[in-house]
Amino acid sequence: MTLPPIKGAPPRSRKFHGELPPALYLQLETQSLQRGVTPYKLCSAVLEAFLTGALVQPSKPSPSPSASVAGATGDGSD
Repeated sequence: MTLPPIKGAPPRSRKFHGELPPALYLQLETQSLQRGVTPYKLCSAVLEAFLTGALVQPSKPSPSPSASVAGATGDGSD
């Protein structure tokens, strides 16, 4: 018999381990020391922000090529 899940229990955190080149890990350690957290907690915060969309910057609309060509002649006629 399987026990039913406990209602109201908070979801458990899951651990994630990764590998970085030595130079990047040194940057990670430096940043974490400056922020007063462990490298693991800094990575966790960055991954959480990325996965929730907090690190995505809105894209700027690029000017259409036809608008720049029409603007080059002044009135659009040749």
